[in-house]
Amino acid sequence: MRRKLLTISAGLGLLVGWLWPMPVADSPGVAQVSVATWVPSRVVLDGQRQQPSRASRDVDRQPVCRDRLAQVLWRAGFRGESWRTAWAIAMRESRGQSLDESSPWYTGALGIFQIQTSAHSGKPWWSRAAMLDPDWQARIVFRHMTGGGRDWRHWGIGPGGTTDATMYGGWSATQVDLWITRPFRLWWGQFPCR
Repeated sequence: MRRKLLTISAGLGLLVGWLWPMPVADSPGVAQVSVATWVPSRVVLDGQRQQPSRASRDVDRQPVCRDRLAQVLWRAGFRGESWRTAWAIAMRESRGQSLDESSPWYTGALGIFQIQTSAHSGKPWWSRAAMLDPDWQARIVFRHMTGGGRDWRHWGIGPGGTTDATMYGGWSATQVDLWITRPFRLWWGQFPCR
């Protein structure tokens, strides 16, 4: 019961804050107070309501896409080409499944991106639980391993989806082609979102 009341009161607080215009700090009788306030779509500046520009509204609006993995990657911060690249790599590595030690294909790597335990377990962001949670792992890959979706060398992919096998020193050209390049291109072409 208490949880319902908290949810209702929080919802009403957001609704009330959205329905009534917020006072402008220069208005007579209004003290200047620094408060972080969430304003959904209307912004009050100099006493006038302004809509955000279309460009700023559309940047973070997720396109309609029902693919669960694509939604996870979008929430992690991937956009545009990096979104498509992240999806293709996660599909190549795990078919979008959060694989762990019980998987018959276990190779010492965990999660949707198959992050190698032996190579990364000492990093401050690494934990087994985070590696097995698709949302957490996607955020870690976005922030710590790809520099915001710009560097995919850990997975053998370079700029524009080219092959960059510099991290795979012991692999032959045939292995790189069969295990990195071809599967990546296959999944790149099947990206379900536009």
